Amino acid sequence: MLCIKSTLISALALILALALASVVSAQKIVTIKSKSKFCLLLPPRGGLVNDTEAATSYCTQSGLSSPQLFPTDFIVSANYKKNYDDNWIQITGRFDRCQHNLSIDDKGGQYDSVNPSPSGSLCKDYDHYVEILEPDVEHYCLRCCQNKSDCPTNKGDLGCEKALGGIY
Repeated sequence: MLCIKSTLISALALILALALASVVSAQKIVTIKSKSKFCLLLPPRGGLVNDTEAATSYCTQSGLSSPQLFPTDFIVSANYKKNYDDNWIQITGRFDRCQHNLSIDDKGGQYDSVNPSPSGSLCKDYDHYVEILEPDVEHYCLRCCQNKSDCPTNKGDLGCEKALGGIY
């Protein structure tokens, strides 16, 4: 009887751990559905972009991937592009850093699916992603890809315009 209780407790602990892991990762999911339906990773309010493990996803509306919505007036512009040949999708645009208390001195950084950074992060419906957030110039860009080569994770230091192109 003691072995059965021990096995049952272990199984329940595993189920609880898996459930908690899925809650945590749900807060680190980016997605692009359209120009008006997308989610990005952001640092905590007032935090730095390069503090990758503290990043969580924020969305334009509920029901996408995260319960957190962007602060009011945070997204200033959004430009959507889908490449059907190479099977990638991207959103680029401008944001108002003041709405999330981001610093003009923060030169930004990159979140991506390599290792992934932050851990547990992913782009819904795609195998790879790269996101660059630049508070100093108020640019954001996110590309989700099926092929790793279409998501240039080695160009984050170039900034959004040079790394992913797009309209800002």
